[in-house]
Formats: sequence, C-alpha cells, structure tokens
Amino acid sequence: MDSQFGPAGGQEQEPAFAGALHSLLVTVHHMCHHHGVDRSAAALCDGLPDGLALTPATALQALRSAGLVASLVECGFDSLSMLPLPVILLRLDRRACMLMAIDDADTAAPAYVVMLPEMERGTVTLNAPVLLADYAGFAILARPQAACADAVASGAGAAKAHWLSLILWAGVVIGILCWCQVRLARMGRPALESRGAQ
Repeated sequence: MDSQFGPAGGQEQEPAFAGALHSLLVTVHHMCHHHGVDRSAAALCDGLPDGLALTPATALQALRSAGLVASLVECGFDSLSMLPLPVILLRLDRRACMLMAIDDADTAAPAYVVMLPEMERGTVTLNAPVLLADYAGFAILARPQAACADAVASGAGAAKAHWLSLILWAGVVIGILCWCQVRLARMGRPALESRGAQ
C-alpha cells in the first residue's frame, strides 16, 4: 500500500506536504536529495520517536543517519549570508524551508531563493521583510561527511603552509640582518685600524 511519503516497495518519491506537521520532514528530504542521498522520507524517519513529525532534534538524527554531518545553529537574519548554502531555516509554527541562494546584486534589497514545502515544486524568491517575518532564528546546517573531511584537511594544509611561509620569511629576514651586520662591521674595521695606527 502506497502512502503520501512514497511507495511501500521503496521506490523513491517526493514526499507530499501535509501541513506544518511535515514541513521539516519535506525540507530534510530535499536537503538529502540535494547532497545525493537517495532515501525515502519514511526511511529517514525510521526509528525516530516522533515518526514523520520531525522536531529540530530528530531532524538532526535523520540527517546524520543519512550520512550527513548536521548541526543546529542560532543565527541572526543579517548573518544568513555567512552560512554555507543550502541551509534549512526553521520558521514559526514548527515549519521550515530551505535557503538555496542569496541574490545580493542589489545590496540594499537582497533577494532570498528558497524552497518552501507548501509549494509543489521548485523555488521561490522572497524579499528580506517577508522571510524575516517568518524566520524563527535557527538554522540547520548539513554537509556530506566527505566534504567536511576535505574542508578540515584543506584548512590544516593551509595553516601548515601559512606557518611554513612565516618560517621561510623569518629566515630571509634574519639572513638579511646578518649580512647587513657583517657589512657594517667590515666598513667600520678600516676606520678603527686607522685610529689605532695614529
């Protein structure tokens, strides 16, 4: 028997929106699909205490069970542009949406491209006042484990290169100072020898 969250046989199907109760689930499912995780909404909720009605805590569990590194962060609306996109935004009344992109071509009035679970398909573009009025102040970040590992390795490599560069430059500076000191000593020696001769 098929349900609104996909056939029982396991064939992947877009979960249907069923009000605020399933808003976060639909958004989590979209996030998994965006990162290439082919898992039904029912499978994402398997074993969770609240079933299909995800809370922020169980949404994190669902994302992690799908192989993603996920975290809940408190983020002011003005700081959304600093988050790695896409990101799940928690909305009022237990609803959620996925922020896909921010178009800041007009810095005075940036546009926010979001996926709303209550929409059939695709994304919509909202202005700041509309999204701000519905934003609850928290976001869920999710990334594949491999991407996070690469980022850590890249950061470690960059830090190592930075310190190596500092060490090399320090060596260059010390070498220059030593050369200058030797030159000054050689320049001052004839004067001292002439004084001694007098």
